[in-house]
Amino acid sequence: MSKMNEQIKKEWCEALRSDEYLQGINQLKCRNKYCCLGVLADLFIKSEEGAKLNAYWQSAQELEAEDAEKWSDEVDELYRSDVCLDAGDLPNDVKEWAGLSSVNPTVQYKPRGQNEQFTNGLVYLNDCEALDFHQIADLIEQQL
Repeated sequence: MSKMNEQIKKEWCEALRSDEYLQGINQLKCRNKYCCLGVLADLFIKSEEGAKLNAYWQSAQELEAEDAEKWSDEVDELYRSDVCLDAGDLPNDVKEWAGLSSVNPTVQYKPRGQNEQFTNGLVYLNDCEALDFHQIADLIEQQL
């Protein structure tokens, strides 16, 4: 398993702990809330390499003023484009930029009340286990 780019990992963990990002679920970014992978995607967009996805995020933000049903349909369409393939996973451009081996990186996690660790994707830990950004940052630092 390859290690992710150390500088990007450091910036990602700092961003997760910064209180700059509100935590959300089920999408990389929705109405100014981010899943943990959405924070990484936002860092990519702010980087020089992120110009390709900048138009994608701008379109999503412009749609926020529209009614919720139309917004959801149009965002879903954007996520199915060649830029971003799935609402919960990283776009391939972001994955490659960060040096990750997967669009949903996995880590070992021991849930409360359990005796053994399980391998889980960061999306699951963000959305289903409801780990906060600080807990996720700790796992990223230790394991990716």
